[in-house]
Amino acid sequence: MIVKARGDVSVVIPVYNSGDLVIRSVESALEQPEVGEVVVVDDQSTDDTGRYLERIARIAGVRLLSHPGGKNRGPSASRNLGILAARRPVIAFLDADDYYLPGRFREAVKLLERSEVGGVHEAVIARFEDNQALAKWRTKTMSTVYGVRVPVAPERLFEALLSGECGHFHTGAITIRRDAFLRTGLFSEEFPLAQDSLMWLKLAATTDLYAGELGRPVSVRYIHKNNRCFVPAIEKHRLQMKVLSELIRSAQALQLSSARRKLLASRVLESCLWGR
Repeated sequence: MIVKARGDVSVVIPVYNSGDLVIRSVESALEQPEVGEVVVVDDQSTDDTGRYLERIARIAGVRLLSHPGGKNRGPSASRNLGILAARRPVIAFLDADDYYLPGRFREAVKLLERSEVGGVHEAVIARFEDNQALAKWRTKTMSTVYGVRVPVAPERLFEALLSGECGHFHTGAITIRRDAFLRTGLFSEEFPLAQDSLMWLKLAATTDLYAGELGRPVSVRYIHKNNRCFVPAIEKHRLQMKVLSELIRSAQALQLSSARRKLLASRVLESCLWGR
């Protein structure tokens, strides 16, 4: 399907206890001319988020969904519900505390006019609630702009993401054809964390993903005290092992080459040695 310039993007926003931050997220998506709808999925918030969602539900272009039975299902199930409900041919994501910058889809939609392009990855920038959040971030990395730092050919992207040599994707800067998810599969609901890392590796193995804006951030990751991005090293290692194990288990379904299967096995061995 050829993607047009306007209205062909569904933005999926899972929401859990985001308070008023979700209003900024939704407004930033609706300001993009390429966005045809914003699908907000309430994951049974327990704070005052509900009253902000009531306001959002009245905005033209917004659809508010919740899980059957009003259950809390986590970010993977919420994104999956949004993907399946989306009415546009292209999917993008935004966490409820993050927001898009002007021109978010300008380059991505241009690239998606080419039928061979299955998705586009771009850069994000971190912004901070206060100096304490900034100081905590600095213990993790010195850079505030991140994504894949240099263009990588689609056929090499799986290997580059696996090694981390060129950086990593961020969910707020990915734009994917909806049918790519239907071919590759949805987000794993068994992963409370790192489900996005697993998803992007699967898509890199099955779909031609191209670099869009790498030097100009298109989205903001808002860092605050409740972020889940500060994961202890031992937990990060456990999650990496879980992602690698799932990729090996899915190797046949993903039609991974023997070279890629060997690469995964070597990464598992390296991780085992690191953890000893």
